Amino acid sequence: MADLRLDREAADPVREPVGEEDLALKIVALSGLGRERGYLLLGDRLGPAAPSVAELAPELEVIAVEKGPPPEEGGAAEGVSWIVSEVHYPLAEYRLPGVVIAPGSDGEQTAAAARRVAAGGRLVVFDAGSEDLQAVERAGLTVLAAEGGTAVAERRDIFGPELRREG
Repeated sequence: MADLRLDREAADPVREPVGEEDLALKIVALSGLGRERGYLLLGDRLGPAAPSVAELAPELEVIAVEKGPPPEEGGAAEGVSWIVSEVHYPLAEYRLPGVVIAPGSDGEQTAAAARRVAAGGRLVVFDAGSEDLQAVERAGLTVLAAEGGTAVAERRDIFGPELRREG
């Protein structure tokens, strides 16, 4: 586990994990990465599903980013790396084939996650609000499906609207 918080003692509001019985299966299916080798980033609130995701898709390396320490029962799971950070997703931009988050109408968090998605990669958003969908589209991703607070988007290229050059 990498703890990247500047002040490890600071009390940060930790939101409840997303609780669904089949969450790991939904993460693997919606990300489209079940049989591929690569990295899948799980955002804050989805960390408890990381060991189950790694078990369902053993070719993936699951990176769980949490604001607080990882759950004890999943802290040392094979195929799971934990990062504790107060910064949204302290990883390289436009490099990950899959990012899964549950921002709960936090456009800033959604935009940060969208910037991590590589060309051809997917962003899965659970607990999505209209602010999240707008942030996804502003970041240059195409929403493939959105229903009941869950959305799946794909980056067709790394040049979102803010990076394209005209002429």
